[in-house]
Amino acid sequence: MKRWLAIGLISMATAALFDAAVWFVMPRELTAAWCQYRKPADLPPGRYPQHYFVPHPVRGFDIGPGLQAEHYVHELGRYPVWSNRWGCFDQEHDIAALQSGYVYLAGDSFTWGYARYEEHFAEKLRQQSAEPLLRCGVTNTGQRHQLSKFLEVTDAIGRLPDLVVVNYVANDMADDYAFPSTTVIDGWKVPRYELDANDTIVPIGDKEIRHRLDAALAAPERSWKQRINSTLRRYSATANMTLTALGKGTGCPRAAASRGPAEDSATAPARRGTWQLVGRQNIYPWHNQRWATPNRSALLEWQAHAQSQGYTLVVSLIGHAQTGDVANYYRLLREDLQRQGVQVIDSSPDLAATAQPQSYFFPTDGHFNAQGQHFYADFLLRELPRFGLKLKPSNG
Repeated sequence: MKRWLAIGLISMATAALFDAAVWFVMPRELTAAWCQYRKPADLPPGRYPQHYFVPHPVRGFDIGPGLQAEHYVHELGRYPVWSNRWGCFDQEHDIAALQSGYVYLAGDSFTWGYARYEEHFAEKLRQQSAEPLLRCGVTNTGQRHQLSKFLEVTDAIGRLPDLVVVNYVANDMADDYAFPSTTVIDGWKVPRYELDANDTIVPIGDKEIRHRLDAALAAPERSWKQRINSTLRRYSATANMTLTALGKGTGCPRAAASRGPAEDSATAPARRGTWQLVGRQNIYPWHNQRWATPNRSALLEWQAHAQSQGYTLVVSLIGHAQTGDVANYYRLLREDLQRQGVQVIDSSPDLAATAQPQSYFFPTDGHFNAQGQHFYADFLLRELPRFGLKLKPSNG
């Protein structure tokens, strides 16, 4: 009996030391396949912090000005986010210093964040730019939202930029199809519309939004067995390795398929988030005029504004790795916009030329990892000077 007790104590001590070593030493990205591991127990529902977003009468929602918060990414953990006076996750800018020229970056979640501030591609671009750079991406938006925000911010500055770079992502069409797709209730960003079985936009009623939000906020009642299981999955590498070996399902779904407050209804399979318009397409479905027209109109409106006001607009396509033909995923969009006189650069061929395109993205979260941030920053630094980006003199 004493022998077995000693073996048990030694085994538990060994597991505890191993768990501590993994917790403090192993990079988060290497343990990302364990869905609950290192996930804080007090995380809010959904993917975004409360009171970081505010309702907007035209855009549905926006980032509130002058705010501080924390965002959580499975592969990164928690990191600080904030907003300047214009509701951009960016530093404050001296308006007087912008009057001689600046560069404006627009986009969705890829441009907003999903990286620590100093590790983001925008900061790598800022370090090389000879002009001030404004980073005004807003997550979960397409170009209808982004153009409206651009006009508002530049009006506050009192001068248009020399160069605008719209960082285009594979769900922008879907976001514009349902625009304004999102609102804010009690400080939480929640969708206002979803798709029916025919891909028609259907409003979510106020009572249903409230019901889903309340359900997401409610602390689930757990048995002691469920609490122990959740604690082991959250804190123990040994437990996760054992559960994986036993096929007990520690893996995470990709973020695009996850549910947050008032998102995809679990009880109505035909009711779906708008990402699903494009999420399973092998090519970007620009040929579907019903889906593409709102997004196309916004891009052409932005181009017309750039031409009339004398600044340069560049649409930069962020490569999409979840397809069988990475290099040609955006071909229909790219060729159509170029025929209309829109200046387009496409990182897809460069991404396709890498040994493993998917290795540039977080496996669970789906946004750029550190390698992807470097890849896209290098792409912009190579392509944008021919459109007027002024670079600092090299030290060499």
